[in-house]
Amino acid sequence: MLVGARQRLFVVALLVAVAATGCLFPVPRTTGEIELLTTTTIEIDGHTAKVDHYRNNAYRCGKSGYFTFVVIEPLDAPGSEAPLWIFLRGGGVGHFDADGDYHGGAAILPESFSYLLSFVTSQVVVPTTGDLKDTLIARRIFEGYRVLVPSYCDHDLYAGDSTRLYPHNPNWGGTDTVDGLSANMAATDFVTGSETYPTTHVFVHGASSGSVGAWALSYAYAREGIRLTGAVMDSYVMTERIVPVFEAGITPMNADPEFDLAAVQEKVGPFASDLSLLPENAIADGYVDVPIYSLVGKHDEYCGGNKPVIPVAAAAGYDNNCRFVYGALNEAVAAQPGSPHRALVYPIGGHVLTRSVGGWNDDIDAWLDGILASDPAHPFARSTFTAGFDQATCDAIDAAADDLGTSPPGWVALGVQLLIADEAAGAVTPPLEPPANDGPCTIEVTWRDSDTADLRALATEWGVSEDEVHHLGALHALSRAG
Repeated sequence: MLVGARQRLFVVALLVAVAATGCLFPVPRTTGEIELLTTTTIEIDGHTAKVDHYRNNAYRCGKSGYFTFVVIEPLDAPGSEAPLWIFLRGGGVGHFDADGDYHGGAAILPESFSYLLSFVTSQVVVPTTGDLKDTLIARRIFEGYRVLVPSYCDHDLYAGDSTRLYPHNPNWGGTDTVDGLSANMAATDFVTGSETYPTTHVFVHGASSGSVGAWALSYAYAREGIRLTGAVMDSYVMTERIVPVFEAGITPMNADPEFDLAAVQEKVGPFASDLSLLPENAIADGYVDVPIYSLVGKHDEYCGGNKPVIPVAAAAGYDNNCRFVYGALNEAVAAQPGSPHRALVYPIGGHVLTRSVGGWNDDIDAWLDGILASDPAHPFARSTFTAGFDQATCDAIDAAADDLGTSPPGWVALGVQLLIADEAAGAVTPPLEPPANDGPCTIEVTWRDSDTADLRALATEWGVSEDEVHHLGALHALSRAG
């Protein structure tokens, strides 16, 4: 294990190296191998909730099995239009060493239905008495939210983007990748894109290591033009200030003498090591795309809050290690004019405040109410456009789509993308008059609203409707195909 000055030098070198290379957006992911495993119902305080358990066979857990996720439907109203609350539970973080031994816990196994579900139900009902809990997620459930609980079986802060092999992983023949973020986004894409789960607003709520996942998920979507409604980050943050606290040996992670912070950064990748992706730096640079609420208790052991102040924190004027660790983020939020963010170190409490009763839940609710009062757009809202053709053109589109291995709507969508690209390159000119967008054959194409800016701009520029852009795009694709 690298320790002391050597570890710090290595970590700093890694930060600089990854900052130079940046991070690839959009994050690669697929919903094509998701399958429903079980459907059941549970009872909560006299109400019934339908619960679906899925597996995504495209993403492998660190040791064995595949990523799963659970969808808890709104109480007594399965299939209804509802806001989505994505809950990312904690569980630490870990890595394999060069000998294939794992350090940092054992959260690299497939997660069962009951296991995933327990992270929510344990925050709603006291198991031994049946009494209700007034926690943050319990409030959302009784308000009629739909809840998504993704798996955490790569133990990677929910931040792996499937572009790197899992370092030193002795399982899967050395071919496994680190997939937490990709699998998480795939689960979110699947739920928000399914007619089974009509979705309005979307919030992500991370606890402990899930806080890093909440930042990664909301930031990665924002880079794609999809702005989640808000993100709650409870009791962990990626910051350069973790290093001196870890080096002081005062966190639970230090209990394993072979736990290597640099190895974690190598495994997790950019969201653990790219300086520009640290929340404190992104917000200092003006990030406002998704409102975040960051909180931690002053006595949280994972930031050394229950230990004497380390020298570097004291020298910087802090009287508490957690105030030091979260200081850069909190100061960036405080310095941002009109910031939508909120960042607090609570003077009481320890690790993961939102799973217990406390004034923080009221404060978060007030923050949520403020966001919703502004009537933000639904992040995954969709619009459908209709292109009409004569039968001969429809037959040609069917044949061309079949040759390409896609559907007629897929062919029309491809044509729109080609038309936009060729127009930007000066390779096509506007039609002399709007096309005859009618006929016995119609093809409907549905887009996320976040993906329609260019086609709407082209429609405005050419003086045609968005439907007519789809008609023109399909014909353009046919002409390109020869």
